[in-house]
Amino acid sequence: MVQRHRRPTRLPRARFALVAATVLVAAAAAWAVFPGSAVPTAAPPPPGPPGVVTPVPLGEPAVGALFGAAGERGCTASVVHSPGRNLVLTAAHCVTGDDMFFAPGYHDGQRPSGTWQVVDRILDDRWDSDGDPDYDLAFLLVRDADGDRLVEDVAGAHELATEGPFDQPVRMTGYPAGLDHPISCDGLSQRWEDTQLRIACAGFTDGTSGGPWVTASGAVVGLIGGYEQGGGTADISYSPYFGEGVAALYRRATGGAR
Repeated sequence: MVQRHRRPTRLPRARFALVAATVLVAAAAAWAVFPGSAVPTAAPPPPGPPGVVTPVPLGEPAVGALFGAAGERGCTASVVHSPGRNLVLTAAHCVTGDDMFFAPGYHDGQRPSGTWQVVDRILDDRWDSDGDPDYDLAFLLVRDADGDRLVEDVAGAHELATEGPFDQPVRMTGYPAGLDHPISCDGLSQRWEDTQLRIACAGFTDGTSGGPWVTASGAVVGLIGGYEQGGGTADISYSPYFGEGVAALYRRATGGAR
């Protein structure tokens, strides 16, 4: 079995069907949405065929790669709207105690939006204590490594949405270890357990952990992580369900402000 979610490239490892408008409206109404940034937009590109991997050769603005101090690439992460405009989301199993850096929009060795150093890590105590897969996510506070810009002002951001439906179309994006650009895949997230989601889409290998699951409205509702740190094969990916625990962790990361 390919252990794609058990290990990173070197750090820990680290689809959108067209649906009727009524389905999207109903799904959106169910989510508790933390308002996101309007400029620049980080909404996903037009949906592609369900379950088919699409290369993203020029990257996506609000999705990027995590790097270690020596420049080794690890997991995937994405910008999430916050009052401080400096918040990034990834899987908890991607987080180390060493220096970490985030490059939004990374592709082909280029960092078009610059490099952002991780200055704080916010993880749920239940992950810290026993690695509970239901809490395999982390918020990272970042600062511009080369100036005083805010990452959300440069890359845009996804809204964080919690307490919503298990089954809905999403686009999943991540950086496989063998490629120097991200891939995305459109598909349907489904309930796997009461606290876990899963999605069927091939090609999401080592390096894609932490990759966001984004709805048509631009809200992030999951990430590659959770069960088996995101899954034991490249064909099925998992995510912790974004419930009240995720909302509470977000409030903690932002000092209670939305």
